[in-house]
Amino acid sequence: MKRFILCIITALFLSLGMSAQNVETKAAYKYEFVVNLDKNAKPIERLDAFGIVLFAQAAGQEAISVTIGETEMYTGIVYSKKQENPDKKTKIIVYLAIQEFQGHKVPLQIFEVYDLSKSSYIPDSFSVMICSEKTGEMIQGQSFHKISRIR
Repeated sequence: MKRFILCIITALFLSLGMSAQNVETKAAYKYEFVVNLDKNAKPIERLDAFGIVLFAQAAGQEAISVTIGETEMYTGIVYSKKQENPDKKTKIIVYLAIQEFQGHKVPLQIFEVYDLSKSSYIPDSFSVMICSEKTGEMIQGQSFHKISRIR
């Protein structure tokens, strides 16, 4: 598993045009199933799939990568990060990341959701919403569940 993560980290930073030297893994999680979401973040279908959500940093740049199986699906440099606490039991960290896709810069909104009644260290879920390059509106997304930390 660690070798696979190292390969993802290297690919992540090379695909973003960054040096893979001195890359620091901030956090790595695995998940056990995916839910496809519509543009309003409403569930469409559940898929039995596994993968990794990886947070890494190099040269002061934070990046996020999400795989489904061994396929890199979402990879982007983090441009902003904000924490919200809608209630006492919920913490949400919202990231705005930009992914290069077929010569276009595609905005991604990534939500790291914690159910604080369960754990303040391991997210309850992650969601990635693909946004329109022109309007910023959400187009579609996926959420990732049954999260556990990779050590």
